[in-house]
Amino acid sequence: MAIIIAVLLFFIPAFPYMSERYSAYEEYAWYESLNSASESKSSYPLEIEQSGVSFENNYFRFLKNKMDFEKTFDSRNLFLDAVIGASYADGFNKEAYISPRAQFEMSDNLTASVKVFISTDTENSRGFSIKPFKDAVIAGFERGYVKYSDGRILLLFGRIDCHSSYSPDRSLLFDYSAPPMDGILLRGRINKSLVYEFKYLSLGSMRLDSAYIFEGESVDYVKRFLAFHKLTFSLRSWLSLSFSESCIFGRASTGNPLDYAFPFFVFYGEQNNIDINDNILWSFDANYNFLGKANLSYSFLVDDYQYEYEGTKDLEPPELGHIIRIDAPFCCAVASVSYIRVNAWVYNQRYPWNRYVYNGKNIGTELGPDIQGIEASFRPAYSADGRAKVYAAYFQKGDNCSSSDWVFPITDPYYYYTQIGIAPVSKWGTFSAGFEHICRFLTLSGEAGYNYGIEEHESGFFAGGSIRISI
Repeated sequence: MAIIIAVLLFFIPAFPYMSERYSAYEEYAWYESLNSASESKSSYPLEIEQSGVSFENNYFRFLKNKMDFEKTFDSRNLFLDAVIGASYADGFNKEAYISPRAQFEMSDNLTASVKVFISTDTENSRGFSIKPFKDAVIAGFERGYVKYSDGRILLLFGRIDCHSSYSPDRSLLFDYSAPPMDGILLRGRINKSLVYEFKYLSLGSMRLDSAYIFEGESVDYVKRFLAFHKLTFSLRSWLSLSFSESCIFGRASTGNPLDYAFPFFVFYGEQNNIDINDNILWSFDANYNFLGKANLSYSFLVDDYQYEYEGTKDLEPPELGHIIRIDAPFCCAVASVSYIRVNAWVYNQRYPWNRYVYNGKNIGTELGPDIQGIEASFRPAYSADGRAKVYAAYFQKGDNCSSSDWVFPITDPYYYYTQIGIAPVSKWGTFSAGFEHICRFLTLSGEAGYNYGIEEHESGFFAGGSIRISI
């Protein structure tokens, strides 16, 4: 079967608008470069870019020329991104967002940047650590950093986004919509094939509802941190492998906040040595490109690895997550199919300060734990003016979330055999179609779709549109 699939893929034509990784990857790189210096991103698509793959396809060149992209970054320090839009789901909502950004090249290797925003999203769906003004608007610093880069070493200090995935839509460790975090980033290229990355981030403080006995004393106030490191191996442009280790932990005033601050410690071993119950996640990721045509990526997440797992005799069930995705050209378009499954207790932990959340939002995939589903999208060939997309998905969701009350030990065998969903399980399907039309510095976008509730989920129509200004 594998040989038959390989033969079929070999005869799939590579259309002129496609690069080695398809336009679906370039579109992400393009919009990220509008919002911030792309070097501050420590994940997809940079890891693919580092493996030698070029994003210079015809569509990307067109966008750069139309926006005068290269000249802009050579001669300007101020940028503006603004969105005005409206949407309808359960009711009618309007949106306004404006975000100026200043960037200064202090030397050949040193850059400073700051980005602020004002938004009418008073529900703070992104999860910023801010307070609404007169229940009408929110404002704050979205991003800001000082960055040193010499082509081999990148050192960044400030407020940054944290991503870690080969998939452009979903990420198990750091969701693309997760709140930005304050801290340091160190990334170094060891050789042509190996890249090492380390982050140490502050997640603020948590005041507890009741006192806990932690580190030998009663505490009601804990400072939270996140440490992360990753080793990426790239074999030319067709295969990339990575191993990541992420640790969320809290420390009382007498605790040591630098327990995981040394970049080359193995967090799992260090946790055992200091004998403190912290929350460690492992992620194994792979990206395989077949002849520049079909692209396959896979992410495997392990939350609190149990080296003596004994099935239902154990104190807790498996805490695993998976994302598998394939992109391939089909009928003058790019077709993508992905499957996601995150078990019920992933991201959760006994102590509330160790849970994988920040400012009320899940740091991992926005779908949260206790989820499985399949998604498919179809992107027709991009014209010189824009693009279109058709999307369909089916999901099953239990009622566990990252901050659900921790049950220990877990005696319900349901978790061991299904690992997804606490009855009743909600089931629903989604279908949508959207477009984007680009005219110099204006982008007009629209989307409409329908959620079909199959079980314990409401059905309903949704639609939205916006005008984006990027200058």
